[in-house]
Amino acid sequence: MTQPNEKNDSIKVEKNTLWALMQRPLAIPDYQRRYCWGKQQVELLLEDIKTLLKCNGQLPLFLGTVILHQEKDKANLVDGQQRCLTLALLLNALQKLAPSNETQALGLMKAKFPDSQSRQSLIANYQYINAYLNTEPKTDVTAMLNTLWEKMEFVVITIDSIDQAFACFDSQNSSGKRLTDFDLLKARHLRGVVSGPAVGMGCSYLWERYENQKVGNSQRLAYYLTEQILARTRMRQRNKNVDDLQLPHEFAVHTSGDGLKIPLSPPTAVGFYRYWQVVCLPHTANTVPFEFSMVLSAVNNGYPAYKVDDITQLPLQLNQPLVGGEQFFFYIAKYTELYQRYFPEDVTGRDFIGPINLQKQPLLLQQPLLRRHRLLEQGQSAGYSRLIEIWSALVVFYLDCFGDDENFNAFVCISDQYVFSLRITADVLRRDLVEKHFKDHQVFGSLLECPTSLQALAYIKDQCDKQAKVINTKSTELSKILTRKSGVIWRYLEQFYPADPGGSWHAKYYETSLSVAMNGIINPKVVSNDQ
Repeated sequence: MTQPNEKNDSIKVEKNTLWALMQRPLAIPDYQRRYCWGKQQVELLLEDIKTLLKCNGQLPLFLGTVILHQEKDKANLVDGQQRCLTLALLLNALQKLAPSNETQALGLMKAKFPDSQSRQSLIANYQYINAYLNTEPKTDVTAMLNTLWEKMEFVVITIDSIDQAFACFDSQNSSGKRLTDFDLLKARHLRGVVSGPAVGMGCSYLWERYENQKVGNSQRLAYYLTEQILARTRMRQRNKNVDDLQLPHEFAVHTSGDGLKIPLSPPTAVGFYRYWQVVCLPHTANTVPFEFSMVLSAVNNGYPAYKVDDITQLPLQLNQPLVGGEQFFFYIAKYTELYQRYFPEDVTGRDFIGPINLQKQPLLLQQPLLRRHRLLEQGQSAGYSRLIEIWSALVVFYLDCFGDDENFNAFVCISDQYVFSLRITADVLRRDLVEKHFKDHQVFGSLLECPTSLQALAYIKDQCDKQAKVINTKSTELSKILTRKSGVIWRYLEQFYPADPGGSWHAKYYETSLSVAMNGIINPKVVSNDQ
Protein backbone atom coordinates (compact mmCIF):
# COMPACT_ATOMS: atom_id res chain seq x y z
CA MET A 1 0.00 0.00 0.00
CA THR A 2 1.38 3.41 -0.95
CA GLN A 3 0.43 6.59 0.86
CA PRO A 4 1.90 9.74 -0.70
CA ASN A 5 2.77 12.32 1.91
CA GLU A 6 4.66 14.98 0.05
CA LYS A 7 5.68 15.79 -3.48
CA ASN A 8 8.00 18.65 -4.44
CA ASP A 9 8.95 18.63 -8.14
CA SER A 10 11.42 15.71 -8.44
CA ILE A 11 11.20 14.57 -4.80
CA LYS A 12 8.49 12.23 -3.53
CA VAL A 13 8.14 10.97 0.04
CA GLU A 14 5.80 8.08 0.80
CA LYS A 15 5.21 5.25 3.24
CA ASN A 16 5.74 1.79 1.76
CA THR A 17 5.07 -1.64 3.13
CA LEU A 18 7.67 -4.28 2.41
CA TRP A 19 5.39 -5.55 -0.35
CA ALA A 20 5.16 -2.12 -2.01
CA LEU A 21 8.92 -1.57 -1.72
CA MET A 22 9.81 -4.92 -3.27
CA GLN A 23 7.42 -4.26 -6.19
CA ARG A 24 9.68 -1.39 -7.26
CA PRO A 25 12.42 -2.03 -9.87
CA LEU A 26 15.15 -1.86 -7.22
CA ALA A 27 18.73 -1.90 -8.48
CA ILE A 28 22.22 -1.72 -6.95
CA PRO A 29 24.17 1.06 -8.73
CA ASP A 30 27.85 0.63 -9.57
CA TYR A 31 28.88 3.37 -7.16
CA GLN A 32 27.42 1.61 -4.12
CA ARG A 33 29.79 0.26 -1.49
CA ARG A 34 29.98 -3.48 -1.05
CA TYR A 35 27.42 -5.46 0.92
CA CYS A 36 29.01 -5.72 4.35
CA TRP A 37 26.34 -6.70 6.86
CA GLY A 38 27.54 -9.46 9.15
CA LYS A 39 25.94 -11.90 11.56
CA GLN A 40 25.37 -9.24 14.22
CA GLN A 41 23.28 -6.97 11.97
CA VAL A 42 21.29 -9.92 10.55
CA GLU A 43 20.64 -11.26 14.05
CA LEU A 44 19.26 -7.89 15.20
CA LEU A 45 16.94 -7.74 12.19
CA LEU A 46 15.67 -11.28 12.83
CA GLU A 47 15.02 -10.48 16.50
CA ASP A 48 12.96 -7.44 15.48
CA ILE A 49 10.95 -9.64 13.13
CA LYS A 50 10.49 -12.25 15.87
CA THR A 51 9.02 -9.56 18.12
CA LEU A 52 6.67 -8.48 15.32
CA LEU A 53 5.41 -12.04 14.89
CA LYS A 54 4.91 -12.56 18.63
CA CYS A 55 2.45 -9.67 18.75
CA ASN A 56 0.65 -11.09 15.69
CA GLY A 57 1.52 -8.03 13.65
CA GLN A 58 -0.76 -5.77 15.69
CA LEU A 59 1.83 -2.99 15.44
CA PRO A 60 3.91 -2.28 12.34
CA LEU A 61 7.68 -2.71 12.34
CA PHE A 62 9.32 0.47 11.05
CA LEU A 63 12.68 -0.16 9.35
CA GLY A 64 13.82 3.38 8.64
CA THR A 65 14.26 5.43 5.51
CA VAL A 66 15.13 4.18 2.05
CA ILE A 67 16.44 6.68 -0.52
CA LEU A 68 16.00 5.87 -4.20
CA HIS A 69 17.36 7.60 -7.28
CA GLN A 70 14.83 7.10 -10.04
CA GLU A 71 16.73 6.56 -13.28
CA LYS A 72 14.47 5.74 -16.24
CA ASP A 73 13.08 2.27 -15.57
CA LYS A 74 15.07 1.45 -12.41
CA ALA A 75 15.16 2.69 -8.82
CA ASN A 76 18.78 2.82 -7.64
CA LEU A 77 19.29 2.20 -3.93
CA VAL A 78 21.21 5.19 -2.59
CA ASP A 79 20.50 4.36 1.06
CA GLY A 80 19.03 1.07 2.29
CA GLN A 81 21.09 -1.42 0.31
CA GLN A 82 22.14 -3.46 3.36
CA ARG A 83 18.60 -3.77 4.76
CA CYS A 84 16.92 -4.44 1.42
CA LEU A 85 19.37 -7.12 0.36
CA THR A 86 19.16 -8.86 3.72
CA LEU A 87 15.36 -8.81 3.59
CA ALA A 88 15.50 -10.21 0.05
CA LEU A 89 17.60 -13.10 1.38
CA LEU A 90 15.07 -13.72 4.14
CA LEU A 91 12.10 -13.58 1.77
CA ASN A 92 13.81 -15.91 -0.67
CA ALA A 93 14.50 -18.43 2.11
CA LEU A 94 10.90 -18.24 3.38
CA GLN A 95 9.39 -18.60 -0.08
CA LYS A 96 11.31 -21.81 -0.63
CA LEU A 97 9.49 -23.18 2.42
CA ALA A 98 6.10 -21.93 1.20
CA PRO A 99 3.78 -23.45 -1.40
CA SER A 100 4.79 -22.60 -4.96
CA ASN A 101 1.78 -20.34 -5.45
CA GLU A 102 3.08 -18.11 -2.65
CA THR A 103 6.34 -17.32 -4.48
CA GLN A 104 6.94 -13.67 -5.40
CA ALA A 105 9.76 -12.72 -7.79
CA LEU A 106 12.41 -10.55 -6.14
CA GLY A 107 14.35 -8.37 -8.55
CA LEU A 108 17.18 -7.84 -6.07
CA MET A 109 18.02 -11.55 -6.14
CA LYS A 110 19.16 -11.03 -9.74
CA ALA A 111 21.65 -8.28 -8.86
CA LYS A 112 25.28 -8.90 -9.78
CA PHE A 113 28.13 -8.32 -7.33
CA PRO A 114 31.62 -8.16 -8.89
CA ASP A 115 33.18 -7.73 -5.46
CA SER A 116 34.07 -11.09 -3.92
CA GLN A 117 33.57 -9.88 -0.34
CA SER A 118 29.99 -8.88 -1.14
CA ARG A 119 29.31 -12.34 -2.56
CA GLN A 120 30.86 -14.03 0.47
CA SER A 121 28.78 -11.90 2.87
CA LEU A 122 25.59 -12.65 0.96
CA ILE A 123 26.27 -16.39 0.98
CA ALA A 124 27.20 -16.41 4.67
CA ASN A 125 24.10 -14.43 5.66
CA TYR A 126 21.81 -16.62 3.55
CA GLN A 127 23.21 -19.71 5.25
CA TYR A 128 22.75 -18.09 8.67
CA ILE A 129 19.11 -17.17 7.86
CA ASN A 130 18.36 -20.71 6.71
CA ALA A 131 19.92 -22.14 9.87
CA TYR A 132 17.89 -19.68 11.97
CA LEU A 133 14.61 -20.68 10.28
CA ASN A 134 15.35 -24.38 10.77
CA THR A 135 15.91 -23.93 14.52
CA GLU A 136 12.75 -21.89 15.09
CA PRO A 137 9.45 -23.65 15.91
CA LYS A 138 7.51 -24.60 12.79
CA THR A 139 5.07 -21.86 11.83
CA ASP A 140 2.59 -21.17 9.08
CA VAL A 141 4.99 -19.81 6.45
CA THR A 142 2.18 -18.27 4.41
CA ALA A 143 0.87 -16.36 7.42
CA MET A 144 4.39 -15.30 8.33
CA LEU A 145 5.07 -13.97 4.82
CA ASN A 146 1.77 -12.05 4.79
CA THR A 147 2.67 -10.43 8.11
CA LEU A 148 6.07 -9.37 6.83
CA TRP A 149 4.68 -8.09 3.54
CA GLU A 150 1.99 -5.98 5.21
CA LYS A 151 3.44 -4.94 8.60
CA MET A 152 7.05 -4.03 7.78
CA GLU A 153 7.11 -0.37 6.80
CA PHE A 154 9.59 2.15 5.37
CA VAL A 155 9.67 5.81 4.52
CA VAL A 156 10.73 5.85 0.87
CA ILE A 157 12.21 9.02 -0.62
CA THR A 158 12.33 8.91 -4.41
CA ILE A 159 14.44 11.59 -6.09
CA ASP A 160 15.06 12.15 -9.79
CA SER A 161 18.29 14.13 -9.29
CA ILE A 162 21.30 12.05 -8.19
CA ASP A 163 22.90 15.10 -6.54
CA GLN A 164 19.76 15.73 -4.49
CA ALA A 165 19.62 12.05 -3.60
CA PHE A 166 23.11 12.15 -2.12
CA ALA A 167 22.47 15.45 -0.37
CA CYS A 168 19.42 13.83 1.21
CA PHE A 169 21.44 10.74 2.10
CA ASP A 170 24.09 12.83 3.89
CA SER A 171 21.42 14.30 6.17
CA GLN A 172 19.77 11.00 7.12
CA ASN A 173 20.59 8.83 10.13
CA SER A 174 19.73 5.32 9.00
CA SER A 175 20.15 2.08 10.94
CA GLY A 176 22.92 -0.41 10.31
CA LYS A 177 26.49 0.51 9.38
CA ARG A 178 26.61 4.24 8.67
CA LEU A 179 28.80 5.36 5.77
CA THR A 180 31.68 7.60 6.81
CA ASP A 181 33.03 10.53 4.81
CA PHE A 182 35.70 8.19 3.48
CA ASP A 183 33.16 5.56 2.38
CA LEU A 184 31.22 8.25 0.51
CA LEU A 185 34.24 9.33 -1.55
CA LYS A 186 33.84 6.44 -3.95
CA ALA A 187 30.17 7.14 -4.64
CA ARG A 188 30.65 10.89 -5.02
CA HIS A 189 33.57 10.64 -7.42
CA LEU A 190 32.02 7.89 -9.52
CA ARG A 191 29.20 10.34 -10.15
CA GLY A 192 31.81 12.81 -11.39
CA VAL A 193 33.34 10.51 -14.04
CA VAL A 194 33.15 12.18 -17.47
CA SER A 195 35.00 9.66 -19.66
CA GLY A 196 32.15 7.15 -19.87
CA PRO A 197 30.56 4.17 -18.06
CA ALA A 198 33.48 1.81 -18.79
CA VAL A 199 35.91 4.13 -17.05
CA GLY A 200 33.56 4.47 -14.09
CA MET A 201 33.33 0.69 -13.77
CA GLY A 202 37.11 0.41 -13.96
CA CYS A 203 37.53 3.03 -11.24
CA SER A 204 35.08 1.12 -9.05
CA TYR A 205 37.08 -2.12 -9.47
CA LEU A 206 40.30 -0.25 -8.71
CA TRP A 207 38.94 1.25 -5.49
CA GLU A 208 37.61 -2.11 -4.31
CA ARG A 209 41.04 -3.68 -4.78
CA TYR A 210 42.64 -1.10 -2.51
CA GLU A 211 39.78 -1.52 -0.04
CA ASN A 212 40.50 -5.25 0.18
CA GLN A 213 44.18 -4.77 1.02
CA LYS A 214 45.60 -3.76 4.39
CA VAL A 215 48.74 -2.14 5.73
CA GLY A 216 50.84 -3.35 8.64
CA ASN A 217 48.69 -1.70 11.30
CA SER A 218 45.60 -3.56 9.97
CA GLN A 219 43.99 -0.49 8.44
CA ARG A 220 42.50 -0.62 4.96
CA LEU A 221 45.08 0.42 2.38
CA ALA A 222 42.67 2.78 0.61
CA TYR A 223 41.77 4.54 3.86
CA TYR A 224 45.36 4.74 5.12
CA LEU A 225 46.69 6.23 1.88
CA THR A 226 43.74 8.52 1.13
CA GLU A 227 43.23 10.11 4.53
CA GLN A 228 46.35 9.58 6.60
CA ILE A 229 49.09 9.87 3.98
CA LEU A 230 47.66 12.01 1.18
CA ALA A 231 44.96 14.24 2.71
CA ARG A 232 46.91 14.96 5.90
CA THR A 233 50.09 15.65 3.93
CA ARG A 234 48.19 18.16 1.80
CA MET A 235 47.00 19.84 5.00
CA ARG A 236 50.53 19.90 6.45
CA GLN A 237 51.94 21.40 3.26
CA ARG A 238 49.47 24.27 3.72
CA ASN A 239 50.52 24.42 7.41
CA LYS A 240 46.96 23.58 8.48
CA ASN A 241 45.85 21.60 11.51
CA VAL A 242 45.16 18.00 10.41
CA ASP A 243 42.37 17.77 13.00
CA ASP A 244 40.44 20.21 10.80
CA LEU A 245 40.58 17.82 7.83
CA GLN A 246 37.25 17.33 6.05
CA LEU A 247 37.57 14.70 3.33
CA PRO A 248 34.51 15.88 1.32
CA HIS A 249 36.12 19.33 1.14
CA GLU A 250 39.70 18.17 0.54
CA PHE A 251 38.61 15.80 -2.24
CA ALA A 252 35.56 17.59 -3.59
CA VAL A 253 33.87 16.78 -6.90
CA HIS A 254 33.70 20.01 -8.86
CA THR A 255 30.88 20.95 -11.20
CA SER A 256 30.06 24.03 -13.24
CA GLY A 257 27.63 26.66 -12.01
CA ASP A 258 24.71 24.93 -13.69
CA GLY A 259 25.52 21.62 -11.96
CA LEU A 260 27.04 19.97 -15.03
CA LYS A 261 30.17 17.85 -14.76
CA ILE A 262 33.35 19.58 -15.92
CA PRO A 263 36.19 17.91 -17.87
CA LEU A 264 39.19 16.23 -16.26
CA SER A 265 40.78 19.66 -15.89
CA PRO A 266 39.77 23.25 -16.62
CA PRO A 267 40.70 24.93 -19.95
CA THR A 268 43.53 26.83 -18.27
CA ALA A 269 45.44 23.61 -17.52
CA VAL A 270 48.45 22.44 -19.53
CA GLY A 271 47.80 20.49 -22.70
CA PHE A 272 48.22 17.01 -21.26
CA TYR A 273 45.44 17.55 -18.75
CA ARG A 274 43.12 19.04 -21.35
CA TYR A 275 43.60 16.35 -23.96
CA TRP A 276 44.34 13.13 -22.15
CA GLN A 277 41.99 10.26 -22.78
CA VAL A 278 41.40 7.24 -20.58
CA VAL A 279 41.24 3.89 -22.35
CA CYS A 280 39.83 0.97 -20.37
CA LEU A 281 40.46 -2.57 -21.56
CA PRO A 282 37.93 -5.33 -20.74
CA HIS A 283 39.16 -7.45 -17.87
CA THR A 284 39.28 -11.23 -18.07
CA ALA A 285 40.08 -14.02 -15.68
CA ASN A 286 43.69 -13.95 -16.86
CA THR A 287 44.32 -10.26 -16.20
CA VAL A 288 44.17 -7.86 -13.29
CA PRO A 289 40.66 -6.49 -12.66
CA PHE A 290 41.44 -3.10 -14.23
CA GLU A 291 43.70 -2.44 -17.18
CA PHE A 292 43.93 1.02 -18.63
CA SER A 293 46.11 3.42 -20.61
CA MET A 294 46.38 7.18 -20.41
CA VAL A 295 46.69 8.57 -23.93
CA LEU A 296 47.53 12.10 -25.04
CA SER A 297 46.06 12.27 -28.51
CA ALA A 298 47.85 14.18 -31.29
CA VAL A 299 44.58 14.94 -33.06
CA ASN A 300 43.75 18.65 -33.43
CA ASN A 301 45.81 19.84 -30.50
CA GLY A 302 49.35 20.13 -31.79
CA TYR A 303 50.85 17.94 -29.08
CA PRO A 304 52.84 14.79 -29.89
CA ALA A 305 51.13 11.50 -29.12
CA TYR A 306 52.05 10.26 -25.66
CA LYS A 307 50.94 7.15 -23.82
CA VAL A 308 51.28 6.25 -20.14
CA ASP A 309 50.82 2.64 -19.07
CA ASP A 310 52.47 2.93 -15.64
CA ILE A 311 50.10 4.82 -13.36
CA THR A 312 52.95 6.01 -11.12
CA GLN A 313 54.24 8.03 -14.09
CA LEU A 314 51.07 10.08 -14.47
CA PRO A 315 51.74 13.84 -14.27
CA LEU A 316 49.76 14.24 -11.07
CA GLN A 317 51.25 16.02 -8.05
CA LEU A 318 50.48 15.29 -4.43
CA ASN A 319 49.52 18.86 -3.55
CA GLN A 320 47.65 19.80 -6.73
CA PRO A 321 44.01 20.92 -6.83
CA LEU A 322 41.77 18.11 -8.06
CA VAL A 323 38.72 18.27 -10.29
CA GLY A 324 37.41 14.91 -9.10
CA GLY A 325 35.80 12.03 -10.91
CA GLU A 326 38.24 9.65 -12.60
CA GLN A 327 41.08 12.09 -11.89
CA PHE A 328 40.57 11.43 -8.17
CA PHE A 329 40.75 7.65 -8.61
CA PHE A 330 43.93 7.86 -10.69
CA TYR A 331 45.42 10.26 -8.16
CA ILE A 332 44.78 7.78 -5.34
CA ALA A 333 46.01 4.90 -7.52
CA LYS A 334 49.29 6.66 -8.36
CA TYR A 335 50.32 7.11 -4.74
CA THR A 336 48.92 3.79 -3.60
CA GLU A 337 51.03 2.03 -6.21
CA LEU A 338 54.08 4.06 -5.16
CA TYR A 339 53.50 2.97 -1.57
CA GLN A 340 53.11 -0.68 -2.57
CA ARG A 341 56.33 -0.62 -4.56
CA TYR A 342 58.50 1.04 -1.97
CA PHE A 343 56.93 -0.53 1.14
CA PRO A 344 55.97 -3.94 -0.32
CA GLU A 345 56.12 -5.87 2.97
CA ASP A 346 53.72 -3.43 4.64
CA VAL A 347 50.81 -4.30 2.31
CA THR A 348 48.92 -7.59 2.56
CA GLY A 349 47.00 -8.94 -0.40
CA ARG A 350 48.84 -6.52 -2.66
CA ASP A 351 48.21 -6.56 -6.39
CA PHE A 352 50.51 -4.32 -8.41
CA ILE A 353 49.26 -2.72 -11.60
CA GLY A 354 52.57 -1.70 -13.16
CA PRO A 355 55.96 -3.42 -13.42
CA ILE A 356 58.43 -3.19 -10.55
CA ASN A 357 62.04 -2.49 -11.42
CA LEU A 358 63.81 -4.07 -8.46
CA GLN A 359 67.22 -3.55 -10.09
CA LYS A 360 66.68 0.17 -9.76
CA GLN A 361 66.13 -0.08 -6.01
CA PRO A 362 68.13 -3.08 -4.77
CA LEU A 363 68.37 -2.06 -1.10
CA LEU A 364 64.87 -0.74 -0.30
CA LEU A 365 66.28 0.75 2.90
CA GLN A 366 62.88 2.14 3.86
CA GLN A 367 61.37 -1.36 4.09
CA PRO A 368 63.52 -2.81 6.94
CA LEU A 369 63.16 0.49 8.78
CA LEU A 370 59.38 0.37 8.52
CA ARG A 371 59.39 -3.29 9.55
CA ARG A 372 61.15 -2.37 12.81
CA HIS A 373 58.77 0.52 13.42
CA ARG A 374 55.73 -1.70 12.92
CA LEU A 375 57.11 -4.21 15.45
CA LEU A 376 57.50 -1.43 18.00
CA GLU A 377 54.20 0.29 17.18
CA GLN A 378 51.95 -1.89 19.35
CA GLY A 379 53.97 -1.25 22.51
CA GLN A 380 54.26 2.50 22.02
CA SER A 381 51.86 5.39 22.53
CA ALA A 382 49.54 6.71 19.84
CA GLY A 383 52.09 9.35 18.90
CA TYR A 384 54.43 6.66 17.57
CA SER A 385 51.88 5.63 14.93
CA ARG A 386 51.68 9.27 13.92
CA LEU A 387 55.47 9.37 13.53
CA ILE A 388 55.28 6.32 11.23
CA GLU A 389 52.60 8.07 9.19
CA ILE A 390 54.61 11.29 8.88
CA TRP A 391 57.85 9.54 7.95
CA SER A 392 56.06 7.38 5.33
CA ALA A 393 54.46 10.54 3.96
CA LEU A 394 57.89 12.18 3.67
CA VAL A 395 59.19 9.21 1.68
CA VAL A 396 56.17 9.30 -0.66
CA PHE A 397 56.57 13.08 -0.96
CA TYR A 398 60.24 12.70 -1.95
CA LEU A 399 59.43 10.04 -4.56
CA ASP A 400 56.71 12.28 -5.95
CA CYS A 401 59.08 15.25 -6.33
CA PHE A 402 62.42 13.67 -7.20
CA GLY A 403 62.00 9.92 -7.75
CA ASP A 404 64.44 7.38 -6.33
CA ASP A 405 67.52 9.35 -7.42
CA GLU A 406 71.06 9.23 -6.01
CA ASN A 407 69.94 11.05 -2.82
CA PHE A 408 66.89 8.90 -2.10
CA ASN A 409 68.50 6.38 0.27
CA ALA A 410 70.18 9.17 2.23
CA PHE A 411 66.86 11.00 2.53
CA VAL A 412 65.12 7.82 3.70
CA CYS A 413 67.59 7.18 6.53
CA ILE A 414 68.13 10.76 7.67
CA SER A 415 64.42 11.62 7.59
CA ASP A 416 63.88 8.49 9.70
CA GLN A 417 66.43 9.74 12.23
CA TYR A 418 64.86 13.18 12.29
CA VAL A 419 61.20 12.15 12.58
CA PHE A 420 61.75 9.48 15.22
CA SER A 421 64.08 11.66 17.27
CA LEU A 422 60.84 12.90 18.82
CA ARG A 423 60.55 9.44 20.41
CA ILE A 424 63.84 10.23 22.20
CA THR A 425 63.21 13.86 23.14
CA ALA A 426 59.56 13.55 24.26
CA ASP A 427 58.84 11.89 27.60
CA VAL A 428 55.19 11.39 26.61
CA LEU A 429 54.70 11.10 22.86
CA ARG A 430 51.21 12.41 22.11
CA ARG A 431 49.73 12.88 18.66
CA ASP A 432 49.05 16.56 19.25
CA LEU A 433 52.68 17.05 20.34
CA VAL A 434 53.89 15.35 17.14
CA GLU A 435 51.65 17.46 14.92
CA LYS A 436 52.64 20.65 16.74
CA HIS A 437 56.34 20.00 16.12
CA PHE A 438 55.95 19.57 12.36
CA LYS A 439 53.49 22.46 12.13
CA ASP A 440 55.67 24.86 14.15
CA HIS A 441 58.71 23.97 12.03
CA GLN A 442 56.66 24.06 8.80
CA VAL A 443 58.54 20.96 7.65
CA PHE A 444 56.27 19.92 4.77
CA GLY A 445 55.87 23.44 3.47
CA SER A 446 59.63 24.02 3.59
CA LEU A 447 60.33 20.79 1.69
CA LEU A 448 57.77 21.82 -0.91
CA GLU A 449 59.91 24.87 -1.67
CA CYS A 450 63.07 22.80 -2.28
CA PRO A 451 63.69 22.74 -6.07
CA THR A 452 66.22 19.85 -5.96
CA SER A 453 66.63 16.63 -4.01
CA LEU A 454 70.01 17.86 -2.73
CA GLN A 455 68.36 20.86 -1.11
CA ALA A 456 65.63 18.64 0.37
CA LEU A 457 68.33 16.40 1.85
CA ALA A 458 70.22 19.40 3.20
CA TYR A 459 67.04 20.67 4.86
CA ILE A 460 66.42 17.35 6.61
CA LYS A 461 70.05 17.20 7.75
CA ASP A 462 69.62 20.67 9.23
CA GLN A 463 66.59 19.46 11.20
CA CYS A 464 68.70 16.54 12.48
CA ASP A 465 71.33 19.00 13.67
CA LYS A 466 68.73 20.88 15.69
CA GLN A 467 67.37 17.69 17.24
CA ALA A 468 70.92 16.55 18.07
CA LYS A 469 71.35 19.66 20.23
CA VAL A 470 68.14 18.80 22.11
CA ILE A 471 69.35 15.21 22.61
CA ASN A 472 72.69 16.42 23.97
CA THR A 473 70.86 18.36 26.69
CA LYS A 474 69.12 15.10 27.72
CA SER A 475 72.25 12.92 27.80
CA THR A 476 72.10 12.31 31.57
CA GLU A 477 68.42 11.36 31.44
CA LEU A 478 68.95 9.07 28.44
CA SER A 479 71.92 7.35 30.13
CA LYS A 480 69.65 6.50 33.06
CA ILE A 481 67.08 5.03 30.65
CA LEU A 482 69.78 2.86 29.08
CA THR A 483 70.91 1.70 32.51
CA ARG A 484 67.35 0.73 33.56
CA LYS A 485 66.76 -1.09 30.25
CA SER A 486 63.00 -0.56 30.41
CA GLY A 487 60.36 1.77 29.06
CA VAL A 488 59.16 2.79 25.61
CA ILE A 489 62.12 5.07 24.89
CA TRP A 490 64.59 2.31 25.75
CA ARG A 491 62.78 -0.14 23.48
CA TYR A 492 63.17 2.30 20.60
CA LEU A 493 66.86 2.93 21.37
CA GLU A 494 67.51 -0.80 21.61
CA GLN A 495 66.14 -1.32 18.10
CA PHE A 496 67.62 1.66 16.31
CA TYR A 497 70.74 2.68 18.26
CA PRO A 498 72.42 -0.51 19.53
CA ALA A 499 75.66 -0.27 21.53
CA ASP A 500 77.66 -1.42 18.50
CA PRO A 501 77.42 1.41 15.94
CA GLY A 502 78.14 -1.07 13.15
CA GLY A 503 74.80 -2.75 13.85
CA SER A 504 72.81 0.43 13.34
CA TRP A 505 71.06 0.99 10.04
CA HIS A 506 71.81 4.70 10.32
CA ALA A 507 75.48 4.45 11.29
CA LYS A 508 76.03 1.82 8.63
CA TYR A 509 74.93 4.07 5.78
CA TYR A 510 74.87 7.75 6.68
CA GLU A 511 76.26 9.77 9.58
CA THR A 512 74.53 12.86 10.94
CA SER A 513 75.09 14.93 14.04
CA LEU A 514 72.03 13.21 15.51
CA SER A 515 73.45 9.69 15.11
CA VAL A 516 76.82 10.90 16.42
CA ALA A 517 75.09 12.38 19.46
CA MET A 518 73.23 9.14 20.13
CA ASN A 519 76.32 6.98 19.70
CA GLY A 520 78.13 9.28 22.10
CA ILE A 521 75.50 8.58 24.75
CA ILE A 522 75.23 4.85 24.08
CA ASN A 523 78.96 4.18 23.66
CA PRO A 524 81.12 7.24 24.48
CA LYS A 525 84.31 5.46 23.40
CA VAL A 526 83.37 5.69 19.73
CA VAL A 527 83.12 9.51 19.85
CA SER A 528 86.18 11.75 20.34
CA ASN A 529 86.21 14.47 22.98
CA ASP A 530 86.00 17.32 20.48
CA GLN A 531 82.67 15.94 19.21
